[in-house]
Amino acid sequence: MGLRFEPAGVATFAQNHDAVAGRIAAAATPDSTSISATSTAFGPVGAALTNAVAAFDAALLVAGTDLSRAYHEFADTTRSALTSFLRTDQVSGNRAAAAARTLI
Repeated sequence: MGLRFEPAGVATFAQNHDAVAGRIAAAATPDSTSISATSTAFGPVGAALTNAVAAFDAALLVAGTDLSRAYHEFADTTRSALTSFLRTDQVSGNRAAAAARTLI
């Protein structure tokens, strides 16, 4: 039984998490133009609605920013783990090769 490790696949996995983080951040960013238009269209009567939408948008921005950050951090951790794995693999390979030369 063997283990097959695809460094390019792991790197792509990290890149995909960065891409998702970007999409989350973009989707969570409030559209201030829309809020302003609502306030203008409905006047004083729409103030409560406008305030509620603004509060929701603010909460969504905080949650989206946190989630986006978590995706970026996971991508960074994945890249760091990949670098460590490849470094360890290289060092272990060098040691095994040196040991084999010593035995021969």
